[in-house]
Amino acid sequence: MIVKTYTASTTEEAMANAKAELGQNIILLTERKQQIGGFLCFGGKKIVEVTVVLEDTYPKNNL
Repeated sequence: MIVKTYTASTTEEAMANAKAELGQNIILLTERKQQIGGFLCFGGKKIVEVTVVLEDTYPKNNL
């Protein structure tokens, strides 16, 4: 199982980055919107942080 976190300005951009690196079979675990910088919530930059997981595709041997 591979778990990775990506940040971007939009959710779509973050998911596109994740799919480009891990492939199309990823699952979205969490999505968190944050504001960084600024003063008292003014003038900051809004970012989105997504955490995705990719399951191993190897068959499991159940003995």
